[in-house]
Amino acid sequence: MPAHPVTRPPSPTARFLQGSKASKRLPHEIPGTFFIFADISLRKAGEYRLLFTLMKMGSDALKPGSRLNFIDLVVSDMFRAVNAKDFDQVHPSTPLVRGLLSSGAGFPLKLKKGTREGRRRRQSQGGSGGSEDDESGDHDTVYY
Repeated sequence: MPAHPVTRPPSPTARFLQGSKASKRLPHEIPGTFFIFADISLRKAGEYRLLFTLMKMGSDALKPGSRLNFIDLVVSDMFRAVNAKDFDQVHPSTPLVRGLLSSGAGFPLKLKKGTREGRRRRQSQGGSGGSEDDESGDHDTVYY
């Protein structure tokens, strides 16, 4: 099994990163380092992919006219973004999300019970609606 990644002191370029870092063996005892994007906003519904570019930035990279070498590129799987009014179902949280939360990764996600679909159904049937915390269901879900 590969060695666990080591956290190094912050670099001069660390101030450009927004998010939190978590490093732990998750969820199948495989070492990994994760950069968590707490909020990604899209202005239009549709299908998207994310392109992640890994570059090594030292103090030389901050000089005007300097170039950065790409170490690696990764393209995410396709995902679909919908308008808020069309959002009707929350997917169960994954073992990775549960593991990151249990390891103390400080990002603004909450595990809640149930789905929004159930709440909308109750509200349309004349129920009180209640709060999102009162929803019923048989699995935890993640709200962004």
